Amino acid sequence: MHTPNCTPKNRRLTTERPGTLRTQKRPEPLILLGLPATAWASDKPYIQAYERVTFKWKGNYAHNSAKTFSRENKYLSGWSRNFMNGAPEEGHKVQKDGELRGLLFMPKAVSEPIPFIVLMHPCGGFKWHLNWVETTAAKFVEAGYGVIAPDSYTTRDIRMNCATDMGLHWGFRRGEDAYSALDYVIERKLAIPNKVYLVGYSNGGLATLVAMSNKMKAHPNKFAIGFALATYCGFAPIKSDTYYNPVVLVSGYADDLTPVRYC
Repeated sequence: MHTPNCTPKNRRLTTERPGTLRTQKRPEPLILLGLPATAWASDKPYIQAYERVTFKWKGNYAHNSAKTFSRENKYLSGWSRNFMNGAPEEGHKVQKDGELRGLLFMPKAVSEPIPFIVLMHPCGGFKWHLNWVETTAAKFVEAGYGVIAPDSYTTRDIRMNCATDMGLHWGFRRGEDAYSALDYVIERKLAIPNKVYLVGYSNGGLATLVAMSNKMKAHPNKFAIGFALATYCGFAPIKSDTYYNPVVLVSGYADDLTPVRYC
């Protein structure tokens, strides 16, 4: 299913840092440095506050490989059983197990499981896209959804992954990040298991397409629908994918970074 014209006609980020928004920016300490356990509630009365969470990364599935990153195999090595798989962005470090950090947003006065959103940030991670994470989460929470936003990059000591040839590699890697977040909110009994939706923007949208593909059907918990926003889907492995549940693509006709014609 393709839904055009649901984003601005032209998403140009070439003259500013990716993800820079012209709205109020949160203080730097809330981004990476000493993020408090709860924060940012006073100006959003429908939000209980957000919570900093840490959860286990899970990637030990048959569709993944124990092989580490190599330039000759840079894309397929994204299907990895390793939390850190030796990619250049993570300093070539290899680590089998690990934990992801993230932000959890909940409506006020919730006492039972609710529908949930797993929100995947773009290529700049929380460092450049925290405003997008906050404002998007606030809209969902106002509508009655819980939101968990996994931080794929700073957890692995990665600054960003923009304007490189590694986008597809990290799209594959981050698919497992999405499922790890899904398992976390279900195991904590925060989410209704069959009403968890995956939403990703740009590289997060690529991770959404990966996560919704039939290659991921081995996961016991699954997403009800995936929404990929402003996503480059011209990679051959992505174009040939099929999906186990509905996927909605949202693109702008005049977007020159992630052209709609490839989708």
